[in-house]
Amino acid sequence: MSAAFTIRRARTEDVDEAVALWSQLQGEHRALDARHRPSASARDRWRNDFRVWVAGDEHRVFVAERDGEVVGLVTAHPFWPPPVYEQEMEVYVTELIVRSDQRSRSIGAALLEAVRAWAWSQGVTQIRAGVLSRNTRGRAFWAREGADDLFTTVTLAIEPSNER
Repeated sequence: MSAAFTIRRARTEDVDEAVALWSQLQGEHRALDARHRPSASARDRWRNDFRVWVAGDEHRVFVAERDGEVVGLVTAHPFWPPPVYEQEMEVYVTELIVRSDQRSRSIGAALLEAVRAWAWSQGVTQIRAGVLSRNTRGRAFWAREGADDLFTTVTLAIEPSNER
């Protein structure tokens, strides 16, 4: 495989490779934390969403391509905070995925740069993303890119009470 890769807007015909990447990420997240449980229909729903995202102009989906294969992707869309906060549009990165055998080759950074350029062209000055807390590699990537934690989401399992 060559060292060079290109970043481009995703196309409808990228759907199978994109779904494979998304499924890879879901499997990795599930292995890191059993609480991550996509539904049985999640793959089909994401496939349908992908087609809508690439057909429209509101979302941006960029792919990294090497030797004719999609080896990474990023999905992003405009994000407005709830109305109790100052209303300044941000861009939310929903997924940033690089095929496991292609990591540590600057592909993720190049995909994020494509989102940065698009966001900037829209007058947006902040990108928001969620990262699975146990995904240390993903968290390290975002830290290297200059991201900083804003909120932490916690879960609390509810056990049946013995005091009935």
